[in-house]
Amino acid sequence: MESKKPIFTQEISPNKELEVDFHQYLPLGEINHKHLESVKYFHVDRWIALDNLNNFENCTARYIRLIAKKHDNITIYPGEGYVAFKDEAWRVPFNRRSGWTGGDGIFSFNIKNGRDTYDQQDAKTIFVFGDTLIGKSDASTHKRIPPLLMPPNTIAYLEGNGTAHKNIDFRINTNSHNNVIAFFEPQDALSYVGTVAHNLVNYTTNDDMCYLSGYNPDKVELLFDLQRNHPISLIEVFNYYPEVLHDKSVLNRGVKEVTIKVSHDGNKWLNLGRFELKKAEDPKKPDTIEVHKSCRYLKMTVTPEQGVGNHYPKEDLDEVIFGLNKVKFYTDTQVLMDISVEATSEWNRKKRHAWFWLQDGVVIDKKMYFLPLIITPDPNKPEGLQFAVEGVSLIQAEIRNEHVDFKHHKQKPTNLYRRSKGEESVFGAAIMNNSFESGYKNADGYVYIYGYTTVNGHRYLKVARVKPEMFELLDEWRFYSQGEWVHDLEKASPILEHISCEMSVSPIEAGRHRGKYLAVFQYNVDSKYVAYAIGDTPAGPFTDPRIVYECEEPVTLGRTAYTYNAKAHPHLSKPDDILVSYNVNSYDMNHHWDEVEVYHPRFIRLRDSGTIPIELRRGKYADE
Repeated sequence: MESKKPIFTQEISPNKELEVDFHQYLPLGEINHKHLESVKYFHVDRWIALDNLNNFENCTARYIRLIAKKHDNITIYPGEGYVAFKDEAWRVPFNRRSGWTGGDGIFSFNIKNGRDTYDQQDAKTIFVFGDTLIGKSDASTHKRIPPLLMPPNTIAYLEGNGTAHKNIDFRINTNSHNNVIAFFEPQDALSYVGTVAHNLVNYTTNDDMCYLSGYNPDKVELLFDLQRNHPISLIEVFNYYPEVLHDKSVLNRGVKEVTIKVSHDGNKWLNLGRFELKKAEDPKKPDTIEVHKSCRYLKMTVTPEQGVGNHYPKEDLDEVIFGLNKVKFYTDTQVLMDISVEATSEWNRKKRHAWFWLQDGVVIDKKMYFLPLIITPDPNKPEGLQFAVEGVSLIQAEIRNEHVDFKHHKQKPTNLYRRSKGEESVFGAAIMNNSFESGYKNADGYVYIYGYTTVNGHRYLKVARVKPEMFELLDEWRFYSQGEWVHDLEKASPILEHISCEMSVSPIEAGRHRGKYLAVFQYNVDSKYVAYAIGDTPAGPFTDPRIVYECEEPVTLGRTAYTYNAKAHPHLSKPDDILVSYNVNSYDMNHHWDEVEVYHPRFIRLRDSGTIPIELRRGKYADE
């Protein structure tokens, strides 16, 4: 479609409201008229009046309303943006009747060479899914047949560039007894609860556990691994102080003195000396210990003697135990967050009932990385939402012979999840590989990791970046903060509103927005609207969200069906024809039993409005 060909042209009667249904969402531009006095468009749940009656300024709308003071001829031209079209062909291989019969959380990666850019003719794709339904359904009734299994993650492989998507090879993981299991299960420090050593460096939440040694320990030693050598200027030691303090006498559990040693390699150690720690009177006031040494490892040793290693009187042997709350490590420029810690003694350690939801990932140098959420059950929430987020881990798995080696993968905890009163922050919702190896024309050498902060149910997009070779070193990440890239995750500033928990950001390499960046998401997470925004850079500024597609499944499937978490799949797309998926689910488990077609991805394609012919539509007056 030429840019000057109108979307809509019609005579309009005076003082009668004309409503137009375009039957799809279109980007709207200039309005030619002489006598209009009111123009409105419908956005999500309300009508919005235009201030400028001569131009929609690229807003997208399916419905508009016009009122003219006098008889007039109205012409509306397309704006700049995208138009969406349903892609049923891509849906077909995911609409299955046995084995893998549905999943959400669909992400795709080119594991052949890591190139994430468009139109990869020579690709090997791995799809990863979240909660998956495994079983069989009746061919005539579409009802599921027991038993029905639900592992929290599964995968599929696809050879080629996506034109042969009917040949998707779904994989379900099993153990030695052929029981269905997940490909990834939490095994790192975040999967344990209790008075564990990891509490010392878990800045995710304020909890009541802290760290406690076992009773009457023979040895109390804490070994901190900073992942690489850092010039440590000081450490802050927050002594034992549980968040809920029932009895002040338990503050005597706090460590009284500690010996500290540092090392570059874990073999040769430099003794910094013995340091006294005050009994905690305020959980926010630490003891500060000067270090001024470069090290990767730091070892704290506590004398396991009552009244010497802790603050109890020597004669009080009711409990001989030693505790701390947090330990923070500082360089001259930042507080470190990528730290692991091991203890010779822990009072209470148990495996929590938890599973992974994988979030997005990235392929770097024949390695597959994910930033999965650790999820635990929460029966106090409504059906379909009975889960809680406990943290974000980092997974690294080797790619061997164009397959991901799940069996020998590595895990480590991160501090990429934060929770405080009324606010929750997560990173890993989307990852854009804009490194030079990605193949994008305007690559800048960074991997961008997107996250969000939720405040009272409203989500704001945030972003970090890192060089690909430093991806595993979280202290090398820099967070976008009002025009600067800073060390502190807490200072990350919002760059886009109304986004979903899973989404995508991709370079634009065709059309009128070439050289910019396309964010694709579900408007407000689980609405029926797929939306996009266009950014000048990977960190914005972004346009306001523009609705591009209205999902039909909440209506066609009925009951409690909903749609969520739209995202683009660049390497399975062409630069001017972008494949987008969104998830379909139901809050009612009986709905899944009754209809196998509820739970699998749907697909649409986004095309630049400047290249797509759009049928003209005639509006209706209210009294017609």
